[in-house]
Amino acid sequence: MSNFDTRKLINEIKKRPSIWDTSSTDNTNKELKKKDWNEIVAIFGGDDISASDRHLLRLTLQKRWKNIRTSFARELKRQKNYGSGANRKSEYVYYKQLRFLSNVMNIAEKEADDEPEYVYYDVDVEFNQTSDDNKYEQRIENKFKRKMIDDEDTIDDNEDNEDRLFLLSLHERLRRIPKSE
Repeated sequence: MSNFDTRKLINEIKKRPSIWDTSSTDNTNKELKKKDWNEIVAIFGGDDISASDRHLLRLTLQKRWKNIRTSFARELKRQKNYGSGANRKSEYVYYKQLRFLSNVMNIAEKEADDEPEYVYYDVDVEFNQTSDDNKYEQRIENKFKRKMIDDEDTIDDNEDNEDRLFLLSLHERLRRIPKSE
């Protein structure tokens, strides 16, 4: 995919809102999304590629689309923070072509801003533990330690058995090797 046409990919995805328009009901329709991606794969790979190559191409195109979309989101954020960029080198290459995503990206930002913030309170609380609580905690801790030791012994036994069986499987072959003098 060295001579990949990114502009063509963007145009094809733009024609299929089920892939990019999160405000659309089509976006939740998995079958429509799958059909749209299959159409895009057919455009870029042709109809005569194998099923495994088609699957690999689909994953590659989806990854490429995700990278393109992420780069556009970064550029949107930069322009929001710094304006159209008198101090910047250049804007994202496909920025103008991807502007159809700006409404969808803004919706996502607004939804994230509406989430309530967590408030943390610094409270000093002392717990008085009774001797019964301490005994209970000690019993639980001892039981946990015993279980860990038992589990470690089981693991060691299994490892020894596996090693022994492996070496036994090689025994006949090793006996056939002539002894060198």
